[in-house]
Amino acid sequence: MGKIVYRKARMSDARQLRDHINRLIREDAQVAFAPGKPFTLKEEKAWLKNSVTRVRKGDAVSIVAEVDGRVVGNVGISREGSRARPTHMMHYGLFGIAISDPDFRGKKIGERLARLALTEAKKIGISLVALDPFSCNAPAIALYKKLGFRECGRIPGGVLYKGKYVDRIMMFKRL
Repeated sequence: MGKIVYRKARMSDARQLRDHINRLIREDAQVAFAPGKPFTLKEEKAWLKNSVTRVRKGDAVSIVAEVDGRVVGNVGISREGSRARPTHMMHYGLFGIAISDPDFRGKKIGERLARLALTEAKKIGISLVALDPFSCNAPAIALYKKLGFRECGRIPGGVLYKGKYVDRIMMFKRL
């Protein structure tokens, strides 16, 4: 494995981030995106533009992990509401993370991405972060617990994954 670089996502990452999410979709990874139709470059650019804009305005965190110039993972924490349109939940952020290449899973890249994102989220005033892994995703749940996330609820059968209903676990962490 080459050198790992952690940095903010930028518009020039659109093609690689599209490929990243489409690898997860093809794999039918345990993420919210269902298998099937891949994202187009146009769709990815629109998503990325919104993400980069929210980061610039202090309403989100978006970090990629790059190995030998290739994006292999990303993490984001997005504030509920925005500085332009404040809500009663400005302190609350939704967390999402993915390592798209199985060869890079289990190598602490996700943990490092998560720790960086949580630190940055606190800097922009997010004090509560939530996520909702599938109950069958034991490695992710173990990582979230290691990072200090706590389970606060479940929706039994809340996810249809590979033809089976599995629980959607609600987890949170105070920063």
